Amino acid sequence: MIIVHISQQLGNQMFQYALGRQLEMLGKEVKYCLKYYDKHPEHDLALSGFFHLDLPKATEEEIQAVWDVRSRIVNRVIKKISGVDRMLIQELSMECIVRPFNRRALTMKQGILNGYWQSEKYFSQIADVIYKDFKFPEPSLRNRELGKEMSDNLSVSIHVRRGDYNGLYPLLTEEYYEPAMTYFREKYGDVRFYAFSNDIAWCREHLQAERLTYVDWNTGTDSPYDMWLMTQCKHNIIANSTFSWWGAWLNRNEGREVIAPKKWDFYLEEHPDLYCPDWIVL
Repeated sequence: MIIVHISQQLGNQMFQYALGRQLEMLGKEVKYCLKYYDKHPEHDLALSGFFHLDLPKATEEEIQAVWDVRSRIVNRVIKKISGVDRMLIQELSMECIVRPFNRRALTMKQGILNGYWQSEKYFSQIADVIYKDFKFPEPSLRNRELGKEMSDNLSVSIHVRRGDYNGLYPLLTEEYYEPAMTYFREKYGDVRFYAFSNDIAWCREHLQAERLTYVDWNTGTDSPYDMWLMTQCKHNIIANSTFSWWGAWLNRNEGREVIAPKKWDFYLEEHPDLYCPDWIVL
């Protein structure tokens, strides 16, 4: 059995689930450790609550069974000889959140995966399966009407993540968003922008455009509908956020272009495995 830890908010949950789904498709028995949400009730387990996905839950006994005496002894010997821990692949420190793709996560036979796995490479072989799994429930009339407007126009989503990012991740400013918006204006002409953020007040003050709609009504458990609306846009400008990463990745519009920020965190200068090959990094 392989046990995948699920933690944090929606974007990270989706990466963790996608890795587990890939392992399932490789014929491995996968269960999920959900203990994080017992300690952090302020975070929703949106994978099951919003997407209604089935998450086989690992019991405490199953978690302990992965670490039975025999496995621990064998693992200790292997680790001493090779320096490789075959039982646990862990990404806990901030420096490892966007670490390079770790192929061992897909080849281990038994153990625990505790990390964020923020790369398409962990599930690119089953992309069609992931698209189907992340099926959004029926949006509200207001969201459907805006989604149609986006589909009928040269629409570009803009995601701004602030608030809970203060001090933890770089706060992107006009120095990133203005060149990104200019790129789409110069290439496509009459574009319409749609701003999504947990700080819409900042967007109203700092992002200026003739055709710019501030989407401010999807809150609380309805927040994932902002991601759905991003998928309806022709193109995407994402933040250093897994939320808008998935909004862009799930966007199936033909010819869609994605602009992503080079400055993703405070630790690493380059994130080659985080971005999809056809994305533009500014």
